[in-house]
Amino acid sequence: MKSSKCIICNAECHESVPYPLNDSNNHSELMFNTIKLCSICGFGMAFPRPSQEALDEYYSAGDYWHSTISENIFQEAHEKSQAFWRIQQCKELISAASNISVLDVGAGHGVIGEVLADHISRYDRVEPDAQLAAAFNLQEHNFSSDHFQHLNDVGSQKYDLIFANHVLEHVIDPESFLEQLVSHLNPEGIVYIEVPFADWKFKRDIFPHTLFFTPDAISELGDGMRLNTLKAESFGISRDAYFNQNRWLSRLFAFSVRFRIHFLTRWVDGCLWKYQAKNPSGIWLRWIFKK
Repeated sequence: MKSSKCIICNAECHESVPYPLNDSNNHSELMFNTIKLCSICGFGMAFPRPSQEALDEYYSAGDYWHSTISENIFQEAHEKSQAFWRIQQCKELISAASNISVLDVGAGHGVIGEVLADHISRYDRVEPDAQLAAAFNLQEHNFSSDHFQHLNDVGSQKYDLIFANHVLEHVIDPESFLEQLVSHLNPEGIVYIEVPFADWKFKRDIFPHTLFFTPDAISELGDGMRLNTLKAESFGISRDAYFNQNRWLSRLFAFSVRFRIHFLTRWVDGCLWKYQAKNPSGIWLRWIFKK
């Protein structure tokens, strides 16, 4: 088997595993066959590797949200709960309690802005799906907000808090992407990044993920870029419980959503997915850093 160099630590990627993919789905021109794994840091890369232009075209077309991710009241409630728990990880690290500026990369429906509404003066969104981003603009907000289709469009604006949730696994060059994020960070600002953790081990379809991170890979990447890492940890529900969640909690979640009991929805969703719990076999990684 031909080996490839790891783009994180430059070691050889000797191991190759199949790329989990539901062949019944039409995934446009993007097709992946294998994941090559680094023998040192465990980082993985999907092959054949696409260009960033091909990825940008796919996300701009709207296929990701409108065919890959289901949209209903339960998914909406789940997204808001995720946003709440992500923000809790950052609150203690933010020096200013209010009037902060936020950049949300891969903003989706913009739920970060909704949950943070009372603490922010500006909430800018990078979202390649223009139709998805337009829905946010139809709502009234007590803060300023601009939409950018690409990170390159943000200009020279600086922010106190930058989110990139489930974005880094979709890029080709993580270092260049992170350099762009850091260039928009205020001196005391922080970046919150979240990615899946070894989802190829338990999901039946991981399309269109191109990169697969481990805690070691994140540490290597941060050290190489001289970033000040505040947290780098795996968390959440264990992989073996991903498809076997608590039945009664799931029913309680559905009940709370239908009857709009928001505090209960957030609490139950947190119990189901265990956002606050560090877990070596958790399904996610979070990385919080400063310049």
